[in-house]
Amino acid sequence: MMLKAILFKTSETFGYHKGKDFVAILQCCEPRNQKKTTQTQNFDSILHKIMEDSYSIPDNTTQVTDPETALSSFAPLAVRLLKGVVYDEETRLWNDLVKVHESQLRPYFAQIGLQLIVNRQEGFAFLRQQAAVSDLDAVPLPRLMNRRTLSLDQSILCLLLRERLDDYTVNDSASREPILSLRDIREIVELFFRERTTHQRFLKDVKKTIKDAKDMGFLEVIGQDNPLNEDDTRYRIKRILKAFVDADELQQLFQQITATIA
Repeated sequence: MMLKAILFKTSETFGYHKGKDFVAILQCCEPRNQKKTTQTQNFDSILHKIMEDSYSIPDNTTQVTDPETALSSFAPLAVRLLKGVVYDEETRLWNDLVKVHESQLRPYFAQIGLQLIVNRQEGFAFLRQQAAVSDLDAVPLPRLMNRRTLSLDQSILCLLLRERLDDYTVNDSASREPILSLRDIREIVELFFRERTTHQRFLKDVKKTIKDAKDMGFLEVIGQDNPLNEDDTRYRIKRILKAFVDADELQQLFQQITATIA
C-alpha cells in the first residue's frame, strides 16, 4: 500500500495520469548497459502490475444519448409543417407524412394546440390552430399563427380564384392548379373593382391585392417575377385556397359581396 501511495503521489506531481507513461520515465532513469538483478526485475513486475490496475482505462467507451435531447425522426417534417403548407409535389416529405409519421405528428402537435389537416385527395397538408378551450380555468394559448381579416378587395379576389379552381379540370394540364396571367386576373376582377376614381387607381389596387394573395400563399409566381411586359407575369392558383373557402360557402359569399358592392 505504501508503494502504491508513493507512485500515485509521484505521478500527480509530474502531471502524468497513466501508469505506462510513468513506467517509461522510470525506465529512462535507469543506468545504461547495466544488467538487471533479480530484485530489480521483481520490482519492475510489481510496478507494472500496480500501474495497470490503478490506471487502466477501457478502450471502448460507450456514449449514452439522452433521450430528451435526441431529435425525433419526424423533426424535419414537423419544422416544415410549422413553416407552411406541404404539397404532394414534395414527394419525399409527403410520403414521410402520409406513410410513416402522420400518427406520431397528430398527438405531437395537439400538445401545443395545433391540428394537423391532411387532404389526400387534393394533396396538401397544413397546421390549423385549434379553437380556444371553453374551460374558464384553462390558461389560453397564445396564437402561433396570426389570424387575418381580409379586406373587401382581398375577399373578392380569393373568391374569384376559388371559383376558377372549381372550373379548372385536370385534363387541361398535368397540374391540378390553373395558371393565370396578370392580364387574366385583371379581367376577372374588373367587374367587382369598378368603383375606382381612375383607371390607374384600379390597376394599382389590382396589383396590390394580387401581392396580398401571394403573401398569404394563395398565388405563386411562375417564371420571372418581373418580365419585360408586366401583363405577362404568370401566377399559379394554389389549391390550399380550397381549405379556406369550401364549395358550399362559395355561392353564399358571392351573394353577400355582390350585395355589398351593388
